[in-house]
Amino acid sequence: MTTVPECPPERITVTINNTSVPLFMSFGLLNTLVAPITSVDELIQIDQDPELRNFVLEVCLTKRDDDGQRISKPDLNAISYSEGEEVLDWARGHLTSFFTKRLKTRLQTQKTVNQTILP
Repeated sequence: MTTVPECPPERITVTINNTSVPLFMSFGLLNTLVAPITSVDELIQIDQDPELRNFVLEVCLTKRDDDGQRISKPDLNAISYSEGEEVLDWARGHLTSFFTKRLKTRLQTQKTVNQTILP
């Protein structure tokens, strides 16, 4: 039986330009991230598509108020390569976990439905 990859912590703190930046993978953030990435197969696009990388970084690093409204956008040109990679790896880990859990659930649901409708 295949196991689902371990999900990264929901909350981490990254250092961006010598400033601690707390990150929280909320349901809303995850939903925003899965909009352009619709399957686990498309996760590779994060590494290949600069616009998608910028989207993921911007969504993860945008400062928001308690209602989720944008306060300020990050300056992606001021983020080092290693800082950006840390954020991308964290987001990719959550997306991988999300898609594999959903796939596992979908397969189980299909199995249950098949057992119910097939003799």
